[in-house]
Amino acid sequence: MNKIKNFYYILIFILLANCGYKINDQSKLNLFSITDFKITGDNKINFFVKNKINSKFSKSVSNKPIKILLSTTKDKKIKEKNIKNQITKYEVDIISEVEIIFLNENLIKKFTFKINDDYNVATSHITTINNKNNSEKRLADKLSDEIIKKITRIINDL
Repeated sequence: MNKIKNFYYILIFILLANCGYKINDQSKLNLFSITDFKITGDNKINFFVKNKINSKFSKSVSNKPIKILLSTTKDKKIKEKNIKNQITKYEVDIISEVEIIFLNENLIKKFTFKINDDYNVATSHITTINNKNNSEKRLADKLSDEIIKKITRIINDL
């Protein structure tokens, strides 16, 4: 009975001591500043992503500079058609290749993100354009959130 009790204590200790859980600390983003942000590809998506990422980082020059290279491609495909063979829904795919260079740490990380969304074709053209613009803004928001999460993970591991 005593051996079984000791075994359970050891097992619980091992599980609790080696869980590996680590909290991502967003406050460490303020220690870093973006010195260079190069973008290629779709200008509209890149504009939204760049603004959101820049708002998360310190505006002052810090001793931990980051350089970000962002290449984004947008692909619009037909998702659905009705019985009359009219397009009713489009799907927008965004593929983004991100290269993050930590200049002082001599560390380069490359990532590829693929995010998609769809929007409906309305009866009026202006509504369809608004649906498309809203979809692109949602995609840019998702993409920038993913990039910020990735940068936060890397910074917490440094």
